[in-house]
Amino acid sequence: MLIVTLIPHHNLEEFERKIANCHILIAIASSLFNDVIAMAFLYTCIWTMINKKWKLSCVLYSLALSVKMNILLFFPAFGVLLFKSLGARKTFSYILLVALIQIILAFPFLITYPRSYLGQAFEFSRVFLYKWTVNWKFVTEETFLSNGFSKGLMIAHVWVLIAFLFGSWCRSDNGVLRLLRLGFFGKPSEMAKVKKTVTVD
Repeated sequence: MLIVTLIPHHNLEEFERKIANCHILIAIASSLFNDVIAMAFLYTCIWTMINKKWKLSCVLYSLALSVKMNILLFFPAFGVLLFKSLGARKTFSYILLVALIQIILAFPFLITYPRSYLGQAFEFSRVFLYKWTVNWKFVTEETFLSNGFSKGLMIAHVWVLIAFLFGSWCRSDNGVLRLLRLGFFGKPSEMAKVKKTVTVD
């Protein structure tokens, strides 16, 4: 009250508006708290990938994944970039590093409540509530919660990934099959040419 009385009358409305905006920002930050941390790790991971620091990027990716499971949606593109830049052997070793970090972070929970943790940490059967959706408000709640709708979205997502894999991500490498052959059996000089195609754009 003392602060309000010291503010000139013509600025009081502006002050109240800013206070209201602060309340809104605090509410958003508190409701999306884990998203903020997860994306901070992920954006730092992307920055390290741009700078070709692949091991550090894997550590940061795993930390992001440990905060929020939807970071898995970035894994296909992340894996392709690793494979094109490092080849098959190093890619698999770095993916094992991602998994190892997950195990280390989960260890305190695995030794106390292993069944609960394994059952709920990565709960792929989870059903999302209709009231929280933004993109699918144009469908009915019954449709949104149906098994057919969720399976249809999953199939569509897989097909989009396949389309990008064959139509865009590996186009400069003359196709997925050639990239796989080079990654597993190619000479270092051949993989060096593939690595040059991995650019920021």
